[in-house]
Amino acid sequence: MAKKMSKDELIDSLRLKAGVSSDEAFGALFGVKKQSVTNWRKDESQLPFDRLLSRFGQETLDFIRQEYGLVSESSYRHEEIGRMAEELVKKIMGQ
Repeated sequence: MAKKMSKDELIDSLRLKAGVSSDEAFGALFGVKKQSVTNWRKDESQLPFDRLLSRFGQETLDFIRQEYGLVSESSYRHEEIGRMAEELVKKIMGQ
């Protein structure tokens, strides 16, 4: 079983994938300030899973699956996983 990824590790991984070296630049990708990214790291505000999924699909999906205890990808087709993730994001975002 793989080590569970922290929010910091997720953000750092996505920053690297996006080719940006700072939280400020990462926030700019989503139209938010560096403080918002800091708040995501400190768990003072919710990660924008909808935006992260649309930009960084698989890495974000892996994190959501791990964070919320979803079953392994091999048990479902990609379409089903996408639908499950979308429903989960809506629950998390209170929609």
